[in-house]
Amino acid sequence: MYYLYLAKQYMWHNKARTLYSVFGIVLTFILCFCVMTVGYSSWDYTYYEFYNTDPYELYTLSSKEEPFTAQMIRNAKKLAEDEAVEECAFRETDSSRRVLPGQLTAGKNYSLQLRLKDTKDLKGSAAALSERYGFDIRVYDYVASYLRQDDSASTALTDVLITLMATIFGFFSVAILRNTMMIAVTERGRDYGLLRCVGLSERQQRLLLFTEGILMSLAASV
Repeated sequence: MYYLYLAKQYMWHNKARTLYSVFGIVLTFILCFCVMTVGYSSWDYTYYEFYNTDPYELYTLSSKEEPFTAQMIRNAKKLAEDEAVEECAFRETDSSRRVLPGQLTAGKNYSLQLRLKDTKDLKGSAAALSERYGFDIRVYDYVASYLRQDDSASTALTDVLITLMATIFGFFSVAILRNTMMIAVTERGRDYGLLRCVGLSERQQRLLLFTEGILMSLAASV
């Protein structure tokens, strides 16, 4: 309570310096908000819409000219049990009805949807599973775009611009915040000397500055 009282008294008797510090913290908040806003707005949130209905990253193309054979059914069952696959959904191509692995019938067409345990390399996983089980497994474009794993030049450019903006804004945020706090500290050397003379320890002075910083940050956040 003593630290809170002293901090409030100092801030009240040094209104101009307090306002300057609060304004510096506000600028820091604004810059950080700009970085987060640009970053989040660049993501493709349509992924969530599709994920709510079909939470899968990979799929297979099924042609009516190539119905499932007994060997393909065996491979499909092994694919569903692969260690890299979290879940495998089987659907009839004609009716889109979902069926269980034990209900697969030779002579019918089926499509497969795969959910992976590890989504760090979707294309690599699709290629490996295709080679292992003989299916034409592909990556959903919107999933690859959301996870930044597509070959789009615009996506790469967006990532570079966001990184550049984040670096610039981050540098200015640190510079503004450091300059704001340093001014509030360096101009009070005489006050610190008096406080040390009356018995205030260095740790207690740090706690006092910390309390002031918390109060100004709360005021700036409003």
